[in-house]
Amino acid sequence: MAQLWGGRFTKETDQLVYQFNASISFDRKFYRQDMEGSIAHVKMLGKQGILTESETEEIVRAIKEILQEVEDGTLEISQEYEDIHSFVEATLIDRLGDTGKKLHTGRSRNDQVALDMRLYTRQEVLETDELLKELLQVLFTVMENNLDTYMPGFTHLQKAQPVTLAHHMGAYFEMFRRDRSRMRDIYERMNYCPLGSGALAGCSRVTSLTLPNGLTTIESGAFSGSGIRSITIPRSVTSIGSQSGWSPDVITGYSNTAAETFAASAGYTFSSLDGGSSSDSSDDSAEDDSSSSAGSTSVDLGEDTSSSGSSGSDDDVDEEGAGSTSIDLGGSSSGSGSSSGSSSSGSTGTSSGSAGSGSSGSDSGSSAGSTGSSGSGSSGSTVVKSGSTGSSGAYAGTTSNSHTLDETPKTGDGSVDPKLFLIFGLVFVGCGLMIVGKKQGV
Repeated sequence: MAQLWGGRFTKETDQLVYQFNASISFDRKFYRQDMEGSIAHVKMLGKQGILTESETEEIVRAIKEILQEVEDGTLEISQEYEDIHSFVEATLIDRLGDTGKKLHTGRSRNDQVALDMRLYTRQEVLETDELLKELLQVLFTVMENNLDTYMPGFTHLQKAQPVTLAHHMGAYFEMFRRDRSRMRDIYERMNYCPLGSGALAGCSRVTSLTLPNGLTTIESGAFSGSGIRSITIPRSVTSIGSQSGWSPDVITGYSNTAAETFAASAGYTFSSLDGGSSSDSSDDSAEDDSSSSAGSTSVDLGEDTSSSGSSGSDDDVDEEGAGSTSIDLGGSSSGSGSSSGSSSSGSTGTSSGSAGSGSSGSDSGSSAGSTGSSGSGSSGSTVVKSGSTGSSGAYAGTTSNSHTLDETPKTGDGSVDPKLFLIFGLVFVGCGLMIVGKKQGV
């Protein structure tokens, strides 16, 4: 079974574990939502400079082809995959090779699952709401045709007072109309974006990097397409390969070294460290790029709700906003349950929820950019390799999350009311007495 985890395992995972973890049998129905979310994520990576423009276009085009083939029935979602996310990523890698691995940069299946379920639930709500509307129309027709059809009204299974069939059906009409309001409430609760949260709390984008002393070689493409804006290269580096698609603000190093030669040949700004110690150390640091902040992903799953019967259509992925990517997957929720598209401008930063009873979190535009630590190289390493799995170059940056909570978590001391223990005790004793009495014939 194909899976995305277990890379550190030294032995084959037991088949029982595979079967226990597999969800492809039921989450395969999320295929469209998973691919729509993947397209949005890839566009965000492209906007942040983590993927090149050509890589972004290539991945988006391949995902759309996979989606079309699944819907046409020419591509089967095989049971050999653990889940729908594994299927999409594995199929993409089969077609694009290492470029396909970059799809998973800066995200986790955790936020993928949350997004897929929200998008799927939202679509189901729209369809259910449309069926409810049709049912209400039928009930209303029955009511109109039976204004003079009399029948007994019942309460507690007994005849109570005369009513018309129109009155009787009107009661059900109101019940189902309330169900439509519940559908709109559910729809609204699904309109919060989990993208960017990653496995738990997002991940910061590396913008500044200091390579360790003792490193001798930086292979071609090690930083291609990465979001690193400033880098410090130690004196020990003697060879630097071509880094196409990489545009750092400054390369810091010692004069008359491979770092200065590389910077001059590539047209990059070089900052000399000659004023410092003559012996290099891994503590040399590059300036932080304060202008760079972590990109965020924002999804607009619909905005205002209304009770009108108008119908719209879901828009495809839409890009908008500086330094961020927004998806518009449908805007207003109408009474009929359909949505009309409305773009949302993505925000850069993390979400800081304002405290208050029942209040929702509000986004603050705080920068989530952070300085990087020494990448794959540690003291004593000799080579920075290119093309690490699931990233754009060996030191590709990732993104931070930006999402809004629909409700401020309620706080409490976690204690249990002692009265509950008393109630449960009395119920337990009462049940015991009833059992004993029944056995004794009391």
